[in-house]
Amino acid sequence: KKERFPNKFEELFDKGLSGKIHAAQNNEKATYTLIVKTTFMEPGFNVGVMRKNAAVAFEYIFVESGDESKVMAKLKQPDVPGSQFGGYDYDTGTRISESYAKGAKMLA
Repeated sequence: KKERFPNKFEELFDKGLSGKIHAAQNNEKATYTLIVKTTFMEPGFNVGVMRKNAAVAFEYIFVESGDESKVMAKLKQPDVPGSQFGGYDYDTGTRISESYAKGAKMLA
């Protein structure tokens, strides 16, 4: 959870920014920091004959690096769905990772 989901989010968020700015975890030179909080997580299911997408809700807080009390903006994304094309998402982690990827693309 601490590696798979944040890495997927960072990868797709950075890609969605199209090189205008760069996003990276633990960047000590950054002027601003994005704090991503998961406020809700539904893993969904896929049992072959029936399925339900994963869903994740996010809260984003943009702060000045070095002083998290200086909040620049707050955003919320409720019910970001996650599934894999073709329905071959039997692994719970895959569905949840896709929710993180979609949330990142929507934010970027």
